[in-house]
Amino acid sequence: MNRAITFHRCYADGEPYRPARSRDGGRTVPLGFSFLDPGKGGWAEWWGGLQAELRRRGYRRNTLVFYRQVIRSLAGFSGRRPGEITREAIDAFLGHITRHRGSWNWPGMVICTLRTLFDKLGGKDLTAGMKTPRRSRRLPEYVTLEEVRGMLKQAETLRDQLLVGLLYGCGLRPLEACSLKWEDVDPSGKAVRIHDRRAGRFRECPLPEKLLPIVEQGKRHAQPDAYVFAGMRKGTHLGTGMVDIIVKTLAGAAGIDRRVTAMMLRHGYAMHCLQYGYNVREVQVLLGHRDVKTTMRYVYAAPPADAVSPLDGPVRPPAETPEHVFDREELLMENLAGLLNPESPLKSFYRLLKTRLTAGFGALRSPVCRLAAASRARRPAEKANSACPAHPRAGPS
Repeated sequence: MNRAITFHRCYADGEPYRPARSRDGGRTVPLGFSFLDPGKGGWAEWWGGLQAELRRRGYRRNTLVFYRQVIRSLAGFSGRRPGEITREAIDAFLGHITRHRGSWNWPGMVICTLRTLFDKLGGKDLTAGMKTPRRSRRLPEYVTLEEVRGMLKQAETLRDQLLVGLLYGCGLRPLEACSLKWEDVDPSGKAVRIHDRRAGRFRECPLPEKLLPIVEQGKRHAQPDAYVFAGMRKGTHLGTGMVDIIVKTLAGAAGIDRRVTAMMLRHGYAMHCLQYGYNVREVQVLLGHRDVKTTMRYVYAAPPADAVSPLDGPVRPPAETPEHVFDREELLMENLAGLLNPESPLKSFYRLLKTRLTAGFGALRSPVCRLAAASRARRPAEKANSACPAHPRAGPS
């Protein structure tokens, strides 16, 4: 008896563990598992080996800092050595952080951290099958075109005007706008070359014509490898937190009485592209989405460009059906046969076409129907055979 293979080291949906790796596509990411025994030494020795392995796999410094914070919290709560951690200890630790932290994503981040350290790199099954909490999908909030124009009017510096213009006019993420360099902006080709760090690739977006004077002036006075939005220190770029502060300040000065973030400008770019006739695939390429499901959120949230409430009366007149459509004669095989001249060479083509169509439809029928049709075809032949007299047998010669 064949037994199905069961993966104990798998996620909650039954998919086997993927190897621990960094999301940065530009760094080396080796495949396979590297088992580090949690039973050797204490937490300091164990974390030293893990940290070296994570750095080899391309994990960033902020990720290592967060992993170390989770390990310190687990060690202080459980009071055990790394090799003595069990599934029950992790369940109790998750219950503890859930009671003391109201954020929905904190337990999920902790589970992913423990899964990487203990299961993928430690060779255990402490978090196998654990479900991470998922955030409910909300429709994206976006800014209107009038609000963007108001923000551009309130921008006093060329930097703020260019920042708002690129966020909305090109649909950039805040980090993409901050890490943009002057060599990535091509005013002659009216294009912006964007580096997607998550996917490790580049994409191009059309540059709005209204930003061409600002871009040309900046390229004349800046180095090609310099950041478009430079930071306070030399060789650094503007932070994403500062970008949100600039957008929030401009929105307040424009009289917008709601919370506006930099991502809402990107959402507005996607929504307005769909309303102006772009298809989903084009919007996916412009935004740099790897999965089309991410782009489909805007389809659900974007209303039609000419949508009006029925309370205001009918806006679209009912579609008129052309009269000549129902005046045509029904196109049947018999009518097609009458149109063809018997002496024409198309007559043989019609017969071949009719034969192929009849055979095709007959092949699509179920076996029961084919058997019934065959039995009906045999009945007249059987009746004719029964009515004929039997032939006398030939005698011996």
